Amino acid sequence: MHIPTILLCALLGVSGGCEEGADPCEAGTVETRACGFNSRGEESRECVDTSWGDWGTCDDPDACEDGSEQEESCGNGTRSRTCSSGQYADWSSCSDPGANFVAVCESEECALRADGQILVFPDQLIGEDIEKLSSGSLDVCGLGSTGAVSCWRLDTSTPQPLPSPSENFTEVRAYWYDVSNPSDSVVGCGLLASDSTIACWDHTGATITTGEWAPPSGTFKHVSVGCGVRTDGSLDCWAGEGNEGFPTVGTFSEVETNGDPSCALATNGTVECWRFGASHPAPQGTFTALGWNSGLTGAGTISRWSLDGIENGMPVPGTYTSIAGRCGVTPGGTIACWGGFGEACNQPLEQAVEGLEPANICGKCDVTVSFGEGEECACGGTFACDQGAEGYACKEGNETLETASALPATDDSVDDWQTVDSTLDVYDIDWFKVEVDDTFGGILEPEFRLVLPVGHVAELCGEYRDGTTAGDSACVTVTGGEPTILALDPDLGVGDGFAAMQIVYIGGADTCASYELSYRF
Repeated sequence: MHIPTILLCALLGVSGGCEEGADPCEAGTVETRACGFNSRGEESRECVDTSWGDWGTCDDPDACEDGSEQEESCGNGTRSRTCSSGQYADWSSCSDPGANFVAVCESEECALRADGQILVFPDQLIGEDIEKLSSGSLDVCGLGSTGAVSCWRLDTSTPQPLPSPSENFTEVRAYWYDVSNPSDSVVGCGLLASDSTIACWDHTGATITTGEWAPPSGTFKHVSVGCGVRTDGSLDCWAGEGNEGFPTVGTFSEVETNGDPSCALATNGTVECWRFGASHPAPQGTFTALGWNSGLTGAGTISRWSLDGIENGMPVPGTYTSIAGRCGVTPGGTIACWGGFGEACNQPLEQAVEGLEPANICGKCDVTVSFGEGEECACGGTFACDQGAEGYACKEGNETLETASALPATDDSVDDWQTVDSTLDVYDIDWFKVEVDDTFGGILEPEFRLVLPVGHVAELCGEYRDGTTAGDSACVTVTGGEPTILALDPDLGVGDGFAAMQIVYIGGADTCASYELSYRF
């Protein structure tokens, strides 16, 4: 016999869940069902007093519905991205050619748009039919499709045209414009289209033929500030800070003397650097182009190096198609700049122009917020604004082994992972240290595990020391979403000591994220 639900609820004395059509249940029963954007998640509810409770939060591994699209404005056009396997792919190129940038100045005040005009930030357009550009301290020069050069001063409310040389060039490099002494200004240099020699000109547009800045004779294929790469690939420097200590052996394709140290790109992709008349430590790896203390790899990534010659460089998040100075252009035509030496924290990196992506300094939580040296960075927490060789950045104070964050002590009888959470930041190297009691007399199996959010990459290094004596150490690259374990050699044969763990951030979509570090012995 069928008993109506309302009558059944009354007979059972149920006080809740007896609305028309409610389904009675056995107390304590748990029910689950698929949920989420693509039904790959799960949610559950529990039966309480013969009535089902509310469905809980959906544990959905996806961020979007497969096949769905997002669209956003860029410049005067739009760009889109599509959801695949629950995650959005990279943004497409902007549909507005005028909003896309194809090249960037050596400094952060201007860029070349795809329509051949130079955008001087925040909103002034100059020039027409420009194909190449370069900026100095107070000037910018553009090279047109015919080889004609046009230059402007940028230290005024409206860029002021400067007299330009009458010759045609294949390459141009702006130097500087000295407002206090214009007659001593070297506005720019370039490679003459007629014979590939170097010509430099002053504030009147006249060619410089005498003095320190008169270039050497011979043919060249690249020119920088006071240095050039000759047609045979050899370097020659004649003026400026890069005129001493440059390599005299080897063949090169590019030279950059605006950074410190000065560096040259060899034809095999390696980099050689010099400073104060002597060679200087150079970054490892191979590159396709140089910026200021930075290089573009064949994979489109950018690494930076400091005065100390950091071996692996400081990575810049994202991928790029070109590099100049301290800025790069992404495949989508947007710009990212990462600042230079001595750049103050209270100088926002995000310029007032659509399509410009801020650099990732001080966490990228809100780079438009101003803050002073020594104050908390915009990303908050315990980070402090600190100046390093790569500029100002968020620092937690655990950037060296000597200042490593102390973790709870442990011993080799603990089999479970002990876990600590911390924050990713592109310029902040994290060191951790844990005291270890060797209770079994030398039977140690150090293991370290790092879990990163999807879209991030970092390097995890681990080491065990008996007192001050270094033991086994190793490093491994960790990709987000794939928990990675670094195991040192078992049975080290060392007694009580400590383990050290280092995390070096390589890149990702957003450095304001947390990682999970675990250890056991």
